[in-house]
Amino acid sequence: MHEFVKLVTFLGVGNYRESLVKISPDFCVRQKVFPLAIVDYLHHLGKSVEVLFFLTEESRQSETWLECRNYLENKNVSYKFFSIPERVSSEVVMNSLVRTLVENLKEDENIILDITHSFRSFPLMAGVVALYLKEAKRIDVRVIYGKFDPETNTTECEDLTPLTRATEWIYAVRLFREYGYAKELAHLIKKKKRRDPQKK
Repeated sequence: MHEFVKLVTFLGVGNYRESLVKISPDFCVRQKVFPLAIVDYLHHLGKSVEVLFFLTEESRQSETWLECRNYLENKNVSYKFFSIPERVSSEVVMNSLVRTLVENLKEDENIILDITHSFRSFPLMAGVVALYLKEAKRIDVRVIYGKFDPETNTTECEDLTPLTRATEWIYAVRLFREYGYAKELAHLIKKKKRRDPQKK
């Protein structure tokens, strides 16, 4: 049975251009829209994938969205799309996003959050969303970003998950400082030691 991955991603209305996308040292693909390169990579690893797109009304009417749908349908990849509220505060956008994710993600699912083509202040929200999903659904979320270099016309996949872990530490320290609750802090320390066994 193939491992199943849910890819949560965004699509704006930018003028995307094809580049050589480097996902890992042994996998590169030419692609215009970064999440489609991630789909190719996951298939390369033998994994099944479902893509959850968040779109504004403008991006939903775009030629790029049509190209994405055609690409995924030709590869028999399951996908869903959800509307992002426009002309509202970042707080409203984040609340809408979190509510939608909580309704569409299950515990113990393998989740990748791609913020490459996100918009507004969402990159700053990624840590908060990852922490909320961890608490609400016990889901650990991997956060990635496709960094485009116009000089070489290449896109490198960067793993931003370690940055989101800082939010977990802030939360744990606050629990300990305000309530004397050390369980979450101890859990993070043990997890860090498992990841970095050579460090004291």
